Amino acid sequence: MQRLGVVLLTLILLIAGLAIYLTQPLFGVAYQARAHTVSPAKLSAHVRALVRGDLPRDAGHPQKAYIHREFALTNGLTTDQ
Repeated sequence: MQRLGVVLLTLILLIAGLAIYLTQPLFGVAYQARAHTVSPAKLSAHVRALVRGDLPRDAGHPQKAYIHREFALTNGLTTDQ
């Protein structure tokens, strides 16, 4: 009977330790990324450009693709599939 209690206590402590480990960080964050600001007007312009029907949507026109061009302006990496 005492052995069962030790096993149950050990199991409970293991589960509690695992729960604590998985909910990291416990004591704050060493690095916090800077929040990006979004301009509603700029977002609206991007959405309008993406839903326009005159943009090519195939890989045969990568030099004209809106997303490729916008990523290139911000040093983003793009690849064709």
